[in-house]
Amino acid sequence: MASSVIPLTFEDLNEFSAERYNNLLKSKIELGLRLIHKHISLKEDKAMIEKYTEFNNNPALITSAGFVDEKTYPASWLLNENETLTVFEYSRDLHVKRTLDKIIKDPLPFRNICQLIKQYHFEFLLAPCIHARDSLVHFDENKHFIEKTYSDLLASVIQSGERKPGSSYISTLWGAPITYGCQPSSYCWYNPERKKHEAHSKHDGIIDCE
Repeated sequence: MASSVIPLTFEDLNEFSAERYNNLLKSKIELGLRLIHKHISLKEDKAMIEKYTEFNNNPALITSAGFVDEKTYPASWLLNENETLTVFEYSRDLHVKRTLDKIIKDPLPFRNICQLIKQYHFEFLLAPCIHARDSLVHFDENKHFIEKTYSDLLASVIQSGERKPGSSYISTLWGAPITYGCQPSSYCWYNPERKKHEAHSKHDGIIDCE
């Protein structure tokens, strides 16, 4: 996706994945990595906020544009060139707040994962994130987390599901199983022949997603 921007090799990816996974297991803090991508256009005064609800009578994590308040907690961050952070997405899940408290108490694991992203020049591709949620107890742990965008909702929806043969998926989240509430991975389903939303890096590589 970003091969025109970042020179990647299988050796780079394997080495990065192994080092990230080992560091996260040692930290005991529910930190992971999220693919930098967007589903809907966002106005400057709003942010992408995730909340737990039901959709089509099944548990769902729905992310849509909204206003930040005292019950929204930073859940992923973009690494800026000037060594600052920009919040990528927020969540209303209280597990995110508890993990933030852990990071404030001991910021070293978070700094380490940020440094690892920069070391491999993945800052335009991957965002550090908190991947644990209290609400995951409602999902089927034997199925994948599948993400889709619904244009009528102007939102992305993550639900438990099976990956369909012949369909295309992009991995959008990677996390180590620190606690039961950790989301180990998720996949964004897309159809290259239809253009309902974009999954992309902060540069020019764009993948059209369903």
